[in-house]
Amino acid sequence: CLYPAATANQGHRKYALGLNARTNEVSTLPLHFDVGTRYSAFRRSHMADGLALTEHALHTTADLSGDLDDNQSLGLRLEMDNMFYSRAYGSYTALQANPYYQLFWQGLTLRAGVKVHYNAGRGQFVQFAPDVAAEWTFCSDYAIYAVLGGGHVLNDFRSLEEKNPYWMSGRLKDAHQRLDGAVGVKGNVGPVFSFDVRGGYNDTKNDACFYNLFSNLTDVAYLYVGNADTKHLYAEAKIDLYMGPVRLGVRGKMYDWKNEDRTYHLMKPKNEVEASLHFPITRRVRVGVGYRYVQRPKVKLAHYLLMPELGQAAGFQSALYNTDVNSLTPAQAAALCAFGGTVEETEYRMRAINNLSANISFA
Repeated sequence: CLYPAATANQGHRKYALGLNARTNEVSTLPLHFDVGTRYSAFRRSHMADGLALTEHALHTTADLSGDLDDNQSLGLRLEMDNMFYSRAYGSYTALQANPYYQLFWQGLTLRAGVKVHYNAGRGQFVQFAPDVAAEWTFCSDYAIYAVLGGGHVLNDFRSLEEKNPYWMSGRLKDAHQRLDGAVGVKGNVGPVFSFDVRGGYNDTKNDACFYNLFSNLTDVAYLYVGNADTKHLYAEAKIDLYMGPVRLGVRGKMYDWKNEDRTYHLMKPKNEVEASLHFPITRRVRVGVGYRYVQRPKVKLAHYLLMPELGQAAGFQSALYNTDVNSLTPAQAAALCAFGGTVEETEYRMRAINNLSANISFA
């Protein structure tokens, strides 16, 4: 059987409610605004200790901007996350301020800003990330662009459950994207075809990563999730075809992770492909169908083999412990050698995701 947190007795409940208000695109007010708040809750029946956990989150945003003249504007975007827990994890507040300047001049769009994140209640520290973008439109329908971004990313329990419902961990540190930059080209080829092709680089501190741990003694099987610093290059292409009221979209993305064979990349994507088709069935009803494929990278696992009683004495949870090849502590390595244990290395790839979806929208 699986660990209690991964059995049929496990339960996940989540819900959300949001409100938003903003000025429209043709507003003549000197100040434009877009403000909103979203409340969400998540409950899991069994954590690692078998007890339930409830997480409440309030995400509030306010984007204010004003025109300096016909070609320039100044803005300030504020974000606040208030996190509350039913157990002794401690509530906390995360704040992010994003002042920015924008210039629009003869087909050129520039944005220059900075993101300042302050975490209150979890160590009280300040982090910075860029918010810079440039786009040049040529031949009226084509544009080349470059962006440098980043910022705060919540590693809340709700988002972990969306990645894998069988994770096991305490509360993680929130992630900080130190840099997320890309360059690309996009455009429209007549009224029926549009594209967007880009390549980029991402550097994230305290990324949420899954590690594979299981035992052949107690039949425990679960994924442990923890923090790790990750870096990767990526290339992405998106294409949309418009055939009257029918739209066909295709997206592909490839990743190249630094130290890709390390176990913390176990559930990271290696290649992604998405396709969607939207079409009307009546004047007010549209149907959408989609397909998503995600391939995982190969990682190197180390099997530490010991007799049960010797494994416990050596500091292992069981006779078979699958983990990162480089994660063995000096004390464990010495104990493994002293008790006559063996180590086997193997390459492993998590099963790919194949997902079909469908939706109906009403106008």
